[in-house]
Amino acid sequence: MGNEVFFTSSATTDKAKALVSKLRDYSHQLHPTRKAGVGGTQRGSLDQLSVSDIAGYNGDGGKITNTWMPNVVSEYGSYVSDRPGLYDPTYADVKDPNDPSRFKLTTGSAGLAIWAGFDHGTILDPGFARTGMVDYYRLPKNQWYWYRANKSKWPAPPTSPTPRPSPTSSPRRERPPQ
Repeated sequence: MGNEVFFTSSATTDKAKALVSKLRDYSHQLHPTRKAGVGGTQRGSLDQLSVSDIAGYNGDGGKITNTWMPNVVSEYGSYVSDRPGLYDPTYADVKDPNDPSRFKLTTGSAGLAIWAGFDHGTILDPGFARTGMVDYYRLPKNQWYWYRANKSKWPAPPTSPTPRPSPTSSPRRERPPQ
């Protein structure tokens, strides 16, 4: 429902929270079964159920232990680079102190998402646009190669049971031989 809403004057913080809360309520009207979150909740007391259903922590927010509501590290690994860049995951604030090639989530965190997959254009400082693991011309930086090389070491996601056909579905017909 937003990202880093805390970048506002302290005089308007309550209004910003109320707006995000209204956006959350509206998204529930549009799709009642889905939760609505906001990124960058580590400042301004935005990580409250009265504001959003899911708290997203960016950057240094990845160090926060939140057991009062669903949460996720919504941005990590933001570092400015040009190709070739570092051969490193750039975990920064979520780096495991015992093994810098691994991340360590706090209790209650559901997971993490890297800040930017790709460099992009911006009207702001060009440094903000060079934080992806793939450059503006879609050529991989060394960080991309690190993830590709190390992904095979990650635990496999749980597999789902084979879905059964529903009673209303018709059996699948085989294609006739040609």
